[in-house]
Amino acid sequence: MMKRKKWFHILLGGAKKMELSFSIQHRDERTLATKYEKLGGKVKWMGKPDKIIYKAAAEMAAIDPSQCVAIGDSLYHDIKGANATGISSAFITGGIHATELGLDTFGEIADDSSVVALALRHDAYPSYVLPSFNW
Repeated sequence: MMKRKKWFHILLGGAKKMELSFSIQHRDERTLATKYEKLGGKVKWMGKPDKIIYKAAAEMAAIDPSQCVAIGDSLYHDIKGANATGISSAFITGGIHATELGLDTFGEIADDSSVVALALRHDAYPSYVLPSFNW
């Protein structure tokens, strides 16, 4: 008789390093969830780039998502989420992708071809590109 697999639910938030008791070490929740999914576990993805976050923000502001602009420095999280939701986006090149874009100083403008290549690699396409964002 074949033993049935028992699955458990994992709810993760934040970007903390996690260690499971069965000696699998992961750097973040996305890695853990992806591995668990590949093993046959069910994962409910929430958070950026899931469009539920963008829709919820628009609802909280009582505006249509088409009136929004997502601003962020992560092509995978911020811009890809905006793309999935159908809203405009502004990619801040001086953030987490600055080194990949060859940027050394705050406010430095990234080469267009570098931005396009990086966007293609992440399958995330910003409406606007800005070197920095000051509030």
